[in-house]
Order: sequence, then structure tokens, then C-alpha cells
Amino acid sequence: MSAAARIAAHGLPGAPALDDPPMIDAAWQALLQDACRQRITGHLVDAIDAGVLPASEHQCADAAAAHCDALALDLVLDRLLVQTSTRLQCEGIDHRALKGAALAYGVYPKPELRSYGDIDVLVDGNRYDDAIASLRGDGGRARYAEPRAGFTSRFGKGVCVVTADDLEVDVHRTFVAGAFGLALDVHDLFDAPVTIDLAGHSVPALAPVPRFLHACFHAALGDRVPRLVPLRDVAQIMLTTDLDVAAVLERAEHWRARVVVQHAVRATWRVLDLSSTHELVSWARHYTPDRFERTALRAYVAPDRSYATQAAAGVLALRTARDRAAYARALLLPERDYAKARGGYFARLKRSARAASRWKESA
Repeated sequence: MSAAARIAAHGLPGAPALDDPPMIDAAWQALLQDACRQRITGHLVDAIDAGVLPASEHQCADAAAAHCDALALDLVLDRLLVQTSTRLQCEGIDHRALKGAALAYGVYPKPELRSYGDIDVLVDGNRYDDAIASLRGDGGRARYAEPRAGFTSRFGKGVCVVTADDLEVDVHRTFVAGAFGLALDVHDLFDAPVTIDLAGHSVPALAPVPRFLHACFHAALGDRVPRLVPLRDVAQIMLTTDLDVAAVLERAEHWRARVVVQHAVRATWRVLDLSSTHELVSWARHYTPDRFERTALRAYVAPDRSYATQAAAGVLALRTARDRAAYARALLLPERDYAKARGGYFARLKRSARAASRWKESA
């Protein structure tokens, strides 16, 4: 188990002990770099302050300085989230804060334990294009173009909008691209929101069940090698909140995403080396995914995973011939400028054919 993973697990029931002797400088510098890269400086400082991680005076100072840098960015992003939420509220666009501040202020005992590098906002697909236009009108620019007009609001995960200050707002329509994002019922995401308070401003966030499921999506599907913060989010919610497990599994079944929960829970307990017991841990050990789940999951976790393989698998989740035709047309025959920027139509068709072939072989 890596030192960074042990730090990420600090404070959780059943976390491995941090009772090693003080680290030599080389080991300390490696841990500090990992903590900054993984955005767990809050847990690092907390472990030192709690007296469970021995550290020299200069190591304490290094950790405090790194965490101050993280907190400075968190405060800037909190202000951006308030501004973005206020703007969307004024235009009548329903939205929910995701990850980042929504978890820091809604799940963690101290918000400074959960740092972030951008803000994430979920927007109702019916007003998705309006939301992007609003943010672009304020000096923002979309990082990526969409294959065809209206594709993202109908089929896509979302787009990153870079503000005039070079900060990032990830505007989501759903949780992920591809099959699991398309199988998910986005209408469920706007039920019974909770609110987080940021400097006197109320920002709407996901209700507890979709909040946990999004943490699982982020942990299981976000990176081929899961990052520590999403894993900590999963454990934090499971072990420190009153999670309705029956409701979680019912919703996951409706979304055809029980394997996502299984994958996230098993990865969390394995990487963080937790000895705690939980109903979902027992469930995850015994659950057998169905064919759709097994096939869809491979597009996200296989060593050669790519956006193209995820997009190819997305066809599995579309229920009507009309949707499948529109989806395939947008991806295989996008608008001219989009295709040209990616090597032209012929190159795109070749890449798509290779991705579809690999995905079918793995299925």
C-alpha cells in the first residue's frame, strides 16, 4: 500500500495505522509530491496535526505551505461556483453542483479536507445549450467542439468551459460519456436537491442517493487507475453518512449501473486497505453483473480504453432506432470543421471502425 493511499484513508473507520517513524527527506518529498498531485494535502496536514504521522519541523512547514496553496485555489473555485450558480438561477436553468465543493461542504466534517481543481455543474439537458451560451457570453470558451449541433444536450456527457480567468467549469448533462451515461435516467438527478452554503449563498446539489452514485461513477470510470480522492469520497459517504443502501441499489439497477457501484466499492476497499465492514462491501463481493454491464464496463476500464471505444459502446444503451441512427451519424459523420480538426472524415471512420472492432472482440 502506498504512503499516499494511507494518507487518503486517514480518519476513516478501519483505516490502516500511520505509526511509522519519521520519514527521511527523499521519502517525504515523494509523499508530498503525491499528496499535491492527488489533492490530499488536507488529509496529510490533518494526520500530522492529529499526531499520527510523525514529521519534522520542516516537513510540517512543507505540508502546511502545500495545503495553503490548495486552499487558496479552493476559495477561488468556491467563488466561481457561486457566480456560476447565481447566473444559472437568474436565467431559470435548473442545475446541481457536483463533486468538489458539494462533497467538501456536504459530506466531509471539515471542508478543507476535500480539495479540487475545477468546478462541476450538472445542467438540465433541455436547457443545456442555453447554459453553455450563457457561460460563453461571460467570456468563457468551450474547450471542445461537439460533433454536430445539439449532440451534447441529447447524448453527451458535457463540455469544459474555460473562463476568462483561465479557470475550468465542467458543465455536465450526465455523469459520463458512453453507455453508462446514456443508460442513466437524467431526470432522477434533479429530484429533492440538498443545498450547500458558500459564504451565505445557497447552491443546489445532488440528493444523497445520486450523490453517492456519482461518487461511484467518478471512482470507477473516471480514470483507468482510480485517483485517491474519488475513492476517499466513496468511503467517506459509505462510512460516515446514513446511506440508504436499498435505495442506492434500486436506483443503480434502474440505471443499469450496479456494476459501477461494485467496481467502485471494491476498488475503494482494496486501494485504501480498509478493514471496516459495510453492507455494500458484502454485496459487492457477491454481485454478478449482467451482460450489458460487463460489456459496457470494458469500454471504461480496459487497458486500451478511449473515448472512441466508450462512444461505440454507447449504442448499447440507446433504446430506439431513431436515437441510434442520430448518435451514429453524429459520431461517424460530424460537421466538416469538427472532422477536419481530427484528421478528416476518412481518418475518423478508420478510428471508429478500429474502436468498434476492439470493443466487439472484447464483448
